[in-house]
Amino acid sequence: MDSSRVLPELDLYRAKRFESVQEAAAEPDRVHKLVLYGRDLQKMPSGLSQFTYLSSLDVSQNQLSSLGGEISSLHYLQGLYAVGNRLTTFPEGVVLLPVLQKIDLSNNQISSIPESIQRMDQLVRLSMDDNAVTRFPVALFSLKNLSVLELARNGLTEIPEGIASLKKLKKLDLAGNQITSLPKDLGSLRESLEELNLQGNPIPREEIDRLLEALPATNIRF
Repeated sequence: MDSSRVLPELDLYRAKRFESVQEAAAEPDRVHKLVLYGRDLQKMPSGLSQFTYLSSLDVSQNQLSSLGGEISSLHYLQGLYAVGNRLTTFPEGVVLLPVLQKIDLSNNQISSIPESIQRMDQLVRLSMDDNAVTRFPVALFSLKNLSVLELARNGLTEIPEGIASLKKLKKLDLAGNQITSLPKDLGSLRESLEELNLQGNPIPREEIDRLLEALPATNIRF
């Protein structure tokens, strides 16, 4: 891929917003942002692979049970948003996309995060609130650029040791799970962690007190 065609964040923000595949097909090489929000889509539209330089794809609030095979060809994709669909599995076609930085799969029915996610060392934000994930995969600890991790209202019962490897983590949202204890190395993130949400978890008060002492500058909600 041509790294010079990867849009800086500000340019992506300013890019023209296309709201249908038909509209975008008229000038496929200029399509950087495609928004198909709330279209009652039952399946992904065909023809996405023609948008070679697509950087942001929003298919939120549809009826999708799969993101289809073409998504794996979107090598310039930086942001993928599929909130409020019917996904039951993590879309593994995205794990090899070389510049994908932000994924929001909140409000689906995904039950697990694949080990292959460790390949996504460029990932900055992973949002999977309101799913059915019951196990926190240690593969997430390989994501050295991760700064936002949102797993609120899943079915998590524990967070394994190793989270200290996420040295750029700024926000960790674990609200509404069934977590009873936290890894001791969580306190090692005092230099980076700005926000920690533990509301709705049955964590003993002594655990909370330990965290408050270890993370004095972190906004902790419990």
